[in-house]
Amino acid sequence: MSFTEKIDVLELLIKILQEHEKKLGNLVYEFEKIACSIDSFRGESELGNCSPNCEPALVNLLNMEEF
Repeated sequence: MSFTEKIDVLELLIKILQEHEKKLGNLVYEFEKIACSIDSFRGESELGNCSPNCEPALVNLLNMEEF
């Protein structure tokens, strides 16, 4: 396998990982919304990061575009 082929494989893996990161981020967001809605329904605020309209505060821990 040539060097350029190896680089192409690495680039493909990076793109796949970035796609998975986005999908996982969306899942986390949806789970936080559900948890926030449940807390609102129960009258509790265990998460502490929900806004009044049950929108969770997301923090992007890993932004691959920075690298």
